[in-house]
Amino acid sequence: MKNLIVITDSGEFDLDQWNRSDRNYDLVRIQWNRPGAYNEGPLKNIYQYFKEYGLGDYDYYWFPDDDLEFKEQNAFFDYVASHKFDLCQPSLTADSIINHEFLRHQRSEFRKVPFVELMCPCFTRKALTELLWTFDLNHSGYGVDILWGEGIVIDRFQIRHSRPQQMTKIAKKMDWPDPQDELKKIEERYL
Repeated sequence: MKNLIVITDSGEFDLDQWNRSDRNYDLVRIQWNRPGAYNEGPLKNIYQYFKEYGLGDYDYYWFPDDDLEFKEQNAFFDYVASHKFDLCQPSLTADSIINHEFLRHQRSEFRKVPFVELMCPCFTRKALTELLWTFDLNHSGYGVDILWGEGIVIDRFQIRHSRPQQMTKIAKKMDWPDPQDELKKIEERYL
């Protein structure tokens, strides 16, 4: 068994870029919006997965969204493990759709940031164990990443975010609360 796992909760995930024969990680795809599938939201679905199957024997857990383009998975994981970052993500390419400017690629090796974004956090087992409760706070995940605290953006690696956020549209379709309302509740309760 590998000591790294990639878990994605998506319907459109491009498995070709992740499901490579030379990969140094295990891969789990949680499909939602299908009969019998978890249908509670991205982080809630991952939370339910762990509740059902446990954390396994992994040292690192990465949760990339389905709209990311990345080709350096093995090198990224080797780098993360060698530096023992508790919570991190690659920086975003210049042509990415960016919600938080501080995640855009800079000329550095890595740097501390206020938080890593929900779209691709990578946790150590220790960090995930401490923060897993936050995965069950709301449907959209809005505001949850702020609760994780400071993280590391690794500028040595760049990932491309190719699509504007769609959670408001998904929430409406799934009859979940408005993501902005969920964010507000987290801010009121925890910040």
